[in-house]
Amino acid sequence: MDAIDLIELDEAFAPQVLAVVKAWGRSADNSWHERLNVNGSGISFGHPIGVSGARIRGTLAHELRQRDLR
Repeated sequence: MDAIDLIELDEAFAPQVLAVVKAWGRSADNSWHERLNVNGSGISFGHPIGVSGARIRGTLAHELRQRDLR
């Protein structure tokens, strides 16, 4: 996880992130959460029917470029 600068998760519903964090073996209070869905998520953006994955990839690519990250 330390090699990852930003993380973009598809949040179809709020508890999904908690389940992913638990599966990763991370606690919600770790500093890495500041790299998670930095501009909000599917809950705030809405879900484009059938293209949530494309929205996630586009958002992540744009933010990585803006921040000069990998």
